[in-house]
Amino acid sequence: YGKLEPEIASLTRQSARRISDAMKECGADSGRFLSIVHLEWSAWCDAVTATRNLFLVLDRSFIHRRGGSLWDIGLRLLATALDGAGVQGAIIRCLRDAITAQRQGRQANVDTIRSIVELLVYITQYDSLEELCLSDADVFYREESCRLVSLMAPAEYVHHCHGRIKEEISRCQALFQPATMLKMLDITRNALVKLQCSTMLEKGVHDFVAEHRVQDMCRMYSICEAVGEVAAVR
Repeated sequence: YGKLEPEIASLTRQSARRISDAMKECGADSGRFLSIVHLEWSAWCDAVTATRNLFLVLDRSFIHRRGGSLWDIGLRLLATALDGAGVQGAIIRCLRDAITAQRQGRQANVDTIRSIVELLVYITQYDSLEELCLSDADVFYREESCRLVSLMAPAEYVHHCHGRIKEEISRCQALFQPATMLKMLDITRNALVKLQCSTMLEKGVHDFVAEHRVQDMCRMYSICEAVGEVAAVR
């Protein structure tokens, strides 16, 4: 045991140093930086898992009683090393950039993002990422709703809202922890629908009724019901 922890600590410091170097070299290139973080995290996982498997009996008995498995000890060392290298903030910032870019319709490497989100979960930094991503989504959809509600016909806007909500469900399933989805959907619905409900109704509901556009009326009812605005539709 006396040799295993220092070995993992050395491996961890080297990985953190390479990530720190990449942060300086990549500059504003968030995609390249995240790719390097993903590779370093994957290599670190493989190395620690291989060490743990090699000394499995020792890990399950003596080491475990001293404060967790080799994996647990390694994660604590990794969290400390990344914090000491000053890269946690850069990782979170680049993840936010990548997620916003995907929301804007640009390409993003989902596997890389998911892998690094997993890293943040393990080093107990996920809550910080979640809070900032929820804030980003709120700002994004508030701005989008204000812009589009006046440009689109009501039926088109309602269809757009349904599409955005489906996108966020898929994004949350692919990238975030399960508990984040409800929070993200509440923010998305409130920004796109609740804030603009009166405008949608003023522009569309009378035409829908007069023209017997039942499907459009049902869609509007459904989307308003989800944010507690059914009384306004009635």
